[in-house]
Amino acid sequence: MAVEVIYVVTRKGVRMLETISEAEARAYDKMLDQAEALSPLLTEVLTGAGVQLDERALEDVAIALSKRRDDLLLALGAKRSSKSDDGADKRPERKTKAAVVTSLAVAAGSDVAD
Repeated sequence: MAVEVIYVVTRKGVRMLETISEAEARAYDKMLDQAEALSPLLTEVLTGAGVQLDERALEDVAIALSKRRDDLLLALGAKRSSKSDDGADKRPERKTKAAVVTSLAVAAGSDVAD
């Protein structure tokens, strides 16, 4: 008989991930923690911009941003990208606050009126 170890990541009683890799389970749990930490900030920013999202949509946006953490840090200027072989900077152009809010709202499926 074989023994199989399965790591289960749960949030609010819901199974989010089952895996045989402890490292994968820990990474996923960390990503969910980051998404949870982003939620209040997203609520404040979007509410200030006149965008209302239901709890599920807000959670989806926070998880999407957490999954793309490195890209988010680059966009915010908190992290520098590595230069390519030709010396060109790979950092994306900076967006205005309104463009970022609009992008978040579109990612969440909301309509944003200017």
